[in-house]
Amino acid sequence: MTPFKLKGLDGKTHSLDEWKGKVIVLNFWASWCAPCQYEIKELIALQNEYGDKGLQVVSLGLDEERKL
Repeated sequence: MTPFKLKGLDGKTHSLDEWKGKVIVLNFWASWCAPCQYEIKELIALQNEYGDKGLQVVSLGLDEERKL
C-alpha cells in the first residue's frame, strides 16, 4: 500500500507506519452517510474488543470543510 498521512482529531499527523504489524480496519465515512452513522458504534466495539490483540480501526471522514 502506498504510504499516506492522516490528520487525527488530536491535530497531530499520523501515518499507517505507526500501526505496522497490526491488523488495520480502514473505514471511510461522511456525516451525510446514514449507514456510516450506524456502523460507528460497531467499529468502536470492534476496537474495544480486539485493540489489545493487534487491531486498529482508522476512520477517515470525507466531509468537506465549510467556510462561513
